[in-house]
Amino acid sequence: MSSWGHYWETNPKLFRKVMEKSTEFVAEKLESNQLINLSTNLLDFGCGPGYLANALKGKINSYYGVDISSTYIEIAKDKCTEYPNFFFREFPLAFSIKSLTVLKQEGKQFDTIIILSVIQYFEKKDDVIELLENCKLLLKEGGKILLADIIESEKGLWKDVISILLHSIKRGYLLSFIQFLFRATQSKYNSLRKMHALFMLSKEEVFEIAQQLKLKVTILPCITVQRSRISYCLNS
Repeated sequence: MSSWGHYWETNPKLFRKVMEKSTEFVAEKLESNQLINLSTNLLDFGCGPGYLANALKGKINSYYGVDISSTYIEIAKDKCTEYPNFFFREFPLAFSIKSLTVLKQEGKQFDTIIILSVIQYFEKKDDVIELLENCKLLLKEGGKILLADIIESEKGLWKDVISILLHSIKRGYLLSFIQFLFRATQSKYNSLRKMHALFMLSKEEVFEIAQQLKLKVTILPCITVQRSRISYCLNS
């Protein structure tokens, strides 16, 4: 994950408009599927530059975003200065998963934890298990973990491109999407992806992990723009 972490730290604007609009879609789906409400206390693991936080203003009670990027954390803070119940915190890359034990030691608990578009940058299944184990410790009774935007197969790449294209036309950011595609091909994104393939997790593996951690799991309806990707809800 270190190579990807460095990449996002040095290319903070590459996905900007596309990710902003895609994340707004996620926030809308979380609300319409009653996965959040005005009493929700949410932890966002891998919050990035605060796109989800910005989209959840006025829709939840409190928000706590953590990320490995100091650049993203500062951007996120600037977006939410008028919301005193929205907090952001940087954790070093090498400590990012274990950092959740610090939150537990500090007495923090959440009824909802979301891990959105993060797992694909992990290196192995054991890291996912460790992350979910630590998240489970932070859940209030009856709480849930939303494991969102999981890649199951490389075969869905073009399906995702088409789904984002259609969404960009519908939401009026087509030019930004085209610019993103061009910038992505000119950046180190593709070469890095060849060297460090995005991590994929099958449905069977997610259900096995849930069983191992004694968590119930359900597949969520499409809550992300990328139609080939799968999202799950895990709770005790």
